[in-house]
Amino acid sequence: AYLEPVYFYIYTVFSLQAVYVIALYLTAWLLSGSWLAGTLTGVWYILNRVDTTRVEFTISLRENWSLPFFALQVTAITCYLRPQLSALQQKVMVWLMYVTTFCFCLTWQFNQFILLVQALIIYTLDCVDLLTTTQATTLYLVQVSSLLSVWLLQFCNSMILGSLVLSFIVAALFIRHCQSALKTGGLLVRLVKVLLHSVLVLLLTFVINYLTKRALQLRSDEHIFKFIKSKFALGPTRYEHINTQT
Repeated sequence: AYLEPVYFYIYTVFSLQAVYVIALYLTAWLLSGSWLAGTLTGVWYILNRVDTTRVEFTISLRENWSLPFFALQVTAITCYLRPQLSALQQKVMVWLMYVTTFCFCLTWQFNQFILLVQALIIYTLDCVDLLTTTQATTLYLVQVSSLLSVWLLQFCNSMILGSLVLSFIVAALFIRHCQSALKTGGLLVRLVKVLLHSVLVLLLTFVINYLTKRALQLRSDEHIFKFIKSKFALGPTRYEHINTQT
């Protein structure tokens, strides 16, 4: 039977929300080791859906397409970081992380800011030795490969190349390669090393990002940074975002 396009769209969006709940269930189960925790997570998400999703009121939002894939990516990362995985299981998880990250990036323009937060968390866990060097590098490379794949599919979208997350990952990998003895020495020595390391990474991140945007003549995401600055009272609390209508 023929299905109206609008109903196909609506059914697809709500099906993705079901995927979102399943991903939350699996993540909670993996973290706690109990199916009951997963069930409670799914139930609480559904009961508090007014505060957790806008899909009931605004079906056409891009986040309704992208966030289910992000939840699946978190599930894949959680599974990848579990101990005692076989080599084959690790490869499967890496591919799942790539596919879900790629779908998340493809369906939402502002994916770079969420991936930046994720990259900062990976960096912190790496510095405090809660992740191995191999795990941190793999997670970084999954993010980079996903963003570059989207860059190619979006006809070489220059905004992706000028994203902060790409600049940060390049800086983090480069500085860590130059500071191979970061995790050696006593507590105080390691703390000083981490602080110095972080300062160098942040400085190099902004240098790379600035040079990239100058080279590509990018200004498309400046309103995002104005918004962030206003939230931290570092700039005007109001700014105009002009929309043209035809």
